[in-house]
Amino acid sequence: LKAALENVQYSVDTARNIARMNGTSVSLDLGQAPGSEAFQLDFSSPNPNKSNLLRDLQAYRLPEDIRLESELESFLFDDRGMVAIPGTITLVSTAYDSLQSSIPVQ
Repeated sequence: LKAALENVQYSVDTARNIARMNGTSVSLDLGQAPGSEAFQLDFSSPNPNKSNLLRDLQAYRLPEDIRLESELESFLFDDRGMVAIPGTITLVSTAYDSLQSSIPVQ
């Protein structure tokens, strides 16, 4: 859980930094990996002209025994790296529901 939490925090920081450095909006999308029960984080851009900035970034696929919970399906970072709607990403162990940890996205 700790390693997954660090990777999710890294993904949040990466989305924020890319948005700021390139002066464009970047979305960090939360969902399930295609054809799998595993959750993953993926990067996208609402600006089709800037989506090539994200092509080298790979989605982070969480271990199958950890699920993501959030009130939002994605977090949009503006060109200053500020999140449009703040929220929280919670990682929960499916093996031990009492093991969980949250990351505020502000």
